[in-house]
Amino acid sequence: MVHNTKHFNPNLVLQVREWFLCFFPSKKDWFFTIVILGLSHVSVALYLLDSNAPTSALFVVCGFVFLLMWIWLGTGYKVGDGKIKIYYGPIRMTVKIKEIRKIEKVKGLLRLLRYLYKGLI
Repeated sequence: MVHNTKHFNPNLVLQVREWFLCFFPSKKDWFFTIVILGLSHVSVALYLLDSNAPTSALFVVCGFVFLLMWIWLGTGYKVGDGKIKIYYGPIRMTVKIKEIRKIEKVKGLLRLLRYLYKGLI
């Protein structure tokens, strides 16, 4: 199959492939999964149950569900060039590996929030 060089960029394909090979998705906590899916289902159900809801509310509900799914599915890490890039949905953060003082295995959302608050990560 011959590709038209005006529309096909093989370098772009390699860049996309490299991005997916270097991305490490985070583990999904069962509690966080229930919260995300529950909020998504409840927001859609509330819209559907209200027969007088304006159409603009549908866009707000869909945007909210999209944001929740983006955070849930788009959380992960990329390691390279002496840095760790952290993706948390629309939020991006970069940490230099040399600046990491301590690594701990944290189970549960509340313990994670406690560690983040203390500034250990």
